[in-house]
Amino acid sequence: MDTKSDNKLGFISAEEFEKIKKEHDYRCVTCGSKENEYHFLRHNVMVELRQGRIDVKKGFVIGNVIPQCQICNKWS
Repeated sequence: MDTKSDNKLGFISAEEFEKIKKEHDYRCVTCGSKENEYHFLRHNVMVELRQGRIDVKKGFVIGNVIPQCQICNKWS
């Protein structure tokens, strides 16, 4: 693993991401699904929020990270 190239993407801590999730009421910014509930489109999938980015050209840094469910995060 090349840590120099990894750092280009930035990094936020678990605590910082928890704060971001709370600011968004623990919902996916893209589809509105709520963490730890079943996904509204896939009723057999429990929602897990992951770190997404507003601008994919920028890193995972405060101001660019958004909570997305695993389904939306996969496609964005």
